[in-house]
Amino acid sequence: MRGCPPYLTAALLLAGSAGVARGHAGDDTRVVVVGDPASSPDGGAVLIGSSFGLFLSVDGGDTFRWTCEASVGPGTADNANFAVRRDGTIFAGTFEGLRASTDEGCSWALAAEEGPLQNEFTTGLAVDSQDRVWAITGGIDDNDVFVAAAGSADFTAIGPDIPRIVWSSLAVAPSDPDTVYVSGFVLPEEVGRPVEARAYRTDNAGQTWTRLELANVDLLNNVALTLWSIDADDPATVLASGLNPAARAVLYRSTDGGDTWRALLDLPDAVDALYTDGTSILVSESRTDPAVYRSTDGGDSWQVAYRDPVLGCLVARADGTLLGCGTAAPFALGSSPDGGLSWSRLFGFDDTLGPLQCASGTAHTDGCEAQWPEVCEQLGACPGDGDGDGDGDGDGDSTGTGDDGNREDAGCGCGTSATAPGNGPICLLLAAVFLTRRRRRRLNGPPPNPAKQHNSSFTP
Repeated sequence: MRGCPPYLTAALLLAGSAGVARGHAGDDTRVVVVGDPASSPDGGAVLIGSSFGLFLSVDGGDTFRWTCEASVGPGTADNANFAVRRDGTIFAGTFEGLRASTDEGCSWALAAEEGPLQNEFTTGLAVDSQDRVWAITGGIDDNDVFVAAAGSADFTAIGPDIPRIVWSSLAVAPSDPDTVYVSGFVLPEEVGRPVEARAYRTDNAGQTWTRLELANVDLLNNVALTLWSIDADDPATVLASGLNPAARAVLYRSTDGGDTWRALLDLPDAVDALYTDGTSILVSESRTDPAVYRSTDGGDSWQVAYRDPVLGCLVARADGTLLGCGTAAPFALGSSPDGGLSWSRLFGFDDTLGPLQCASGTAHTDGCEAQWPEVCEQLGACPGDGDGDGDGDGDGDSTGTGDDGNREDAGCGCGTSATAPGNGPICLLLAAVFLTRRRRRRLNGPPPNPAKQHNSSFTP
């Protein structure tokens, strides 16, 4: 393995049958939406990756089944990088290479038997409107930006040639798939010296790259910006965030392709989730002073929209419905029909129906099914738990505002045993840099499982 895991995360992946939109959903999650659930015959597929496994729905989120992280690849649940093509192929970034599944998560293999991403730590994935797959890497050396043409698993390195670069964030313009932004940081030649934040844009699908000026972006320890959103109609309008020297998060907007940046919002801690439709913006911070902030004038003014539920991700489906993942009760996955003003519970981990139903001989059946009895106990999803209905209908109390019972800060480390000799100091530096930037906390367990109530709507 050439990279090392600098942070722990959880992931939410949503997929359907046509079209693609991508949302970077915050420090604990990644969200990808493919297709319109209203027009998908099966309602679309949903994959939730957590610290205790992966959960897959093939009916638009009505029911979920589980598979273990080991069937996909090491570090998948916490690494949280997924992308889905129109044909349903799921790509997953692992600590030991880019892997893919063509059978709804039952079996996984390297995305390509040969190529540059076999052993690379993939820190970002996206599928553009032409069905190309974009990837960035953030290991200890030889990192790059990669792209695979539609229908192909052959990835080509096309990024700017920058020694010691560590890529950490990737965004593709919805209206112009040839416009791609990447951000990261350059490691120092000597350990102990500061890193240097970098950001680049290509307007021609990687043929040339323009370095973006960050002169008016004040970053703690020069750690990289996190790219959040590119305007649906204007590829030059971008939202990004970073921690300032006071360790407070600042949300920035650029309207000139990243040449200049304007500060929009100051937050007490790192941004966890962001959604915008171009005018309205929702931003979630769930650590120091949990709240969801709302602007209805493009970021000129802000109000606290609500403080519960705490959200770890926000993304819009093609029908306008917002989906959000909760960092604790009242839900793991929720839905909002009104731009985030009210929420309904779609799924709690205690609603899991059981393990994936896969053919014998797959990675899931060989490596995961035997673990299910223990996992279902942890989730509160075994037959007889809760109200005992075991139907995974998603009904539950979404009005809880008190003790979530099991939220905890996640540890983060860098396994030096998985790195080449002599890479320990660099590996520790990578871990420190990502921890400084993200201060991430993972979804570390299911919400508490009181007797389920059939009240599935919640208005903050």
